[in-house]
Amino acid sequence: MSVQQADEMIKEAEKKAQGSKGLFSFLGGGPSYDEAAELYKNAANQFKLAKDWNRAAETLVLAGEMMGKYGSASDEAHFYEEAGNAFRRADRVHDATTWYEHAVNIYSSAGRFQAGGKILRTIAEMEEEDIDTKPDEALKYYKKAADMFEMDEYSKAPHSQCMLKVAELSAEVGKYEDAAKIFEKEGEKALHNSMLQFGAREHFLKAGIMWMCAGDPVTASIAVERYMSEDPRLATSREGELLQDITQAFSNNDVDAFVDALHKYDSVTRLDAWKTEMLCKVKEIMAPSAENQANEVDLT
Repeated sequence: MSVQQADEMIKEAEKKAQGSKGLFSFLGGGPSYDEAAELYKNAANQFKLAKDWNRAAETLVLAGEMMGKYGSASDEAHFYEEAGNAFRRADRVHDATTWYEHAVNIYSSAGRFQAGGKILRTIAEMEEEDIDTKPDEALKYYKKAADMFEMDEYSKAPHSQCMLKVAELSAEVGKYEDAAKIFEKEGEKALHNSMLQFGAREHFLKAGIMWMCAGDPVTASIAVERYMSEDPRLATSREGELLQDITQAFSNNDVDAFVDALHKYDSVTRLDAWKTEMLCKVKEIMAPSAENQANEVDLT
């Protein structure tokens, strides 16, 4: 097979979509949308093999349109989703988003919320990877994905995963209280699931950091006391010890104690990039400096 043969398939698909014309059209020569879609699909596969993702994507859109006319919404959505994947491979992010959203609309109308949620999460990840896109765009789609997953009984795990991304991105755009409340809710949910209980301490640690980022030592201290009460194992965990130490240092505006607590924790368990960024914001609240105002990461 070749690109030339793919072009021939497209011509044949166009004929199938139009149907017979002229004197003999009444003899059952109407459009064959399903056959046209199959030809478009096969042509798209050839473009994929040739790494021509632009033409593959555009041909998959045509296949989807044919299945829409044929009356098969599920196949129409599938082809639009595949078109989105191909546009993404072609670095046409806007077009990928457009056709992904077409697929989501069809899936959601059919009650296939899990399928719609997966695509919305893909869009969110794509926006997050794009260095030219602000976090707000990824945040918007993670929220939409979470809402979609929430409507599916069997999508509790992906719903939580998306909400945690919403929390992290909310923090990046300065919505610290919103982020704290999400982390708290996910921590409480984890406590009631024997498979997820261990992860609760991570959520509570992040929630506490968020209250400190919000610049409220009183609320932060009260919140941490509540976390310890809700999860008795938290106090003796490394995350719990770190949270108590940095909250006390924050309340006392003791930068040295704050940094010492971080170094103690980081010497055993490396702080990830997100926590490091947020903890730098907390330190900046405690001791504003020209260095940190220049967005330098410094926890020394």
